[in-house]
Amino acid sequence: SGDWRVRESAILAIGAIVPSCPGMQLSTVLNLVVEVLQGQGQTHPLLVSISCWSASRMVDWLVDRGVGGGQEMQAIYRAVLAQVETSPHPKV
Repeated sequence: SGDWRVRESAILAIGAIVPSCPGMQLSTVLNLVVEVLQGQGQTHPLLVSISCWSASRMVDWLVDRGVGGGQEMQAIYRAVLAQVETSPHPKV
């Protein structure tokens, strides 16, 4: 959907659900992280903020399962840090 509020709701739901699903497949979580990180390129501050929050929740899930140094994690770290550094929005 083109409405940022719909996208924000979906990203919020993903960030809330993933940490409570211990049996979720690693590949599924990595695909969800990629989807969530796409929200960080948006201009609406609430969409950017919720994307960072959701990604951080999924990173915790990944780290708990021993995924910490791979290329996927490095891409996640870079994307979140880049958004924090460059965002003109003080909430981010």
